[in-house]
Order: sequence, then C-alpha cells, then structure tokens
Amino acid sequence: MHALSTRSPPALPRPVRSRFPTLYQPWAVEKAKTLSDKDDPALHCVPVAFGTVNVSLYGLGFVGQIVQTPNLVVMLTETYHSFKVIPVDGRPHRDDVAPSFRGDSVGRWDGDTLVVSSSGFNDLGWLDVDGNPQTESLTLTERFTRKDFGHLGLDVTFADPKVFAKPFTLHMDKTLAADTEILEDVCENEKSGAHLTSGVSLPPDVLAKYAGTYDLAGRRLVVSVSGEQLVVDDPANPLDRLFVARSESAFSSSVSQVAVEFVSDASGKVTHFTRTIGARSERAVRK
Repeated sequence: MHALSTRSPPALPRPVRSRFPTLYQPWAVEKAKTLSDKDDPALHCVPVAFGTVNVSLYGLGFVGQIVQTPNLVVMLTETYHSFKVIPVDGRPHRDDVAPSFRGDSVGRWDGDTLVVSSSGFNDLGWLDVDGNPQTESLTLTERFTRKDFGHLGLDVTFADPKVFAKPFTLHMDKTLAADTEILEDVCENEKSGAHLTSGVSLPPDVLAKYAGTYDLAGRRLVVSVSGEQLVVDDPANPLDRLFVARSESAFSSSVSQVAVEFVSDASGKVTHFTRTIGARSERAVRK
C-alpha cells in the first residue's frame, strides 16, 4: 500500500457567476446569476461533488491523498475529512444506493491510467465551490495518470444533460507534496459566513484598459471585457477564459489555478501581464 499527496496553491474566495454560458442550459445560466458566496453549501458543512484530490475544479489549496490497494483505491481530502472508497475489482455501480453529495464511484485500470466513474449524485449541493449546479443526472469520469515521480495528470469529464448543453473535459496537473500530512479541517457551523464578500468590483474604464492583443511566446492572446470579468482567449487554453478581479490589476481564473496580473509603465499604459500557475510564470507582451 502506498500513498500520494498533492497540494495546490491557495486561492482566494470567488464570486459565483455563470462561467460557461455556451455550455450551460438556459435555466442554469439564470440560476448562476442569482448566486453569491453566501449561498455556498460549504457554509452549511456540505461537501462539493467534485473533490477527489482537490476541493474543486478551481484548485483550492487542500491536500489530497491517494491510497492504493489491490482491490480498491481510497481518496482522502482535508475538506471535512471527506473520503471516497473506489472498488477496482470489476464490480459495477450499485443500484441500491441513495443519491448523495459525493456519489457512488467505481474504478478500473486502462494501462497505467486509473479511470474512476462516479454517478448517483443528489441535486442538493453545488458541483464545485464556484456555484456550478448539479442534478441527479450528473456523471463524472476522472482519469489519473502518473507521469513520473512527483507528477500526476488528472483529466475530468463532466456530463449532466440537465445542466450542460454537452459534456466537457478539464485537465489538471498535481504535484507531490513531500513530507506533508493531511491536517484537520472542520466545518465550524457558519462562523465565517457573515464576513464573506463577493470579490472586487472594478469600474468599466479600469477593465477596458486591459483589453487588447498580447503575445505569449509566439501565441496570440486576446483580452476583452465581459461584464465585470475579463475574457482571455488563449488557443492553448480554450476553456480557461473568464477571469475575476482580485485587485485593480490582478485576476484569477474561474476554472483553474491560473492567475494573471497586468503591469503598467510610469504613464499608466499597460505593457504586459504575467500568467502564473503554481511555480510557473509566463510573460504576455501587449502588441
């Protein structure tokens, strides 16, 4: 038996909005517009559906641990000390299990890739901490591939025909956190709920100064404004488009651990922005 721990960089609390309007069914778009951080089920000690090695799609900084045995895989997270027991002995999904927040999971090996299929969710929580809704028709397919020592690739396909117009897949990279143990993480009965805010709201003229075309290592990126968010069209990251303000110049991705920060010269003209994920930073120069 062995274990692998992964820790992602911490992220700031996120305002909840419609993230992918072209993927959502119309009712889900309208529902997302009405939500705020104060509606987060986590404030009521409710776990999110997707939280196998992380608390959510968006990479909040909790440790996840994978424990492997011949007949099952156990996945642990710091979040509320939650866990999933995943049989890998060929058994199918159970047909006698009641819908739940984390669903029912079974696994199989596809070469060196662990494929985990999850269904049997309820419709009482959020799909993740960013307010994406879920229904009882939700299914998740996670593919875990150990690239080399210390690096784990995770590809997750989300399918919920009542919420999304079509299934979509997100890729995440997890890094071994050596000499790290899972810590106690306890829900404290909404003590912090009254202090939550919904992020930073910037006036249109501030957002507009960041709009334009940028070059990132020969890749053309186009920044535009959508409501109170920035849209970064990046051919290498087509789903990673919407960015929420954390300060006047810093923004966080709505779907990943990516952060961007714009830099201006002495005259106030925006010259470039840095795109950061984990320890990796890239510079995108304005054209």
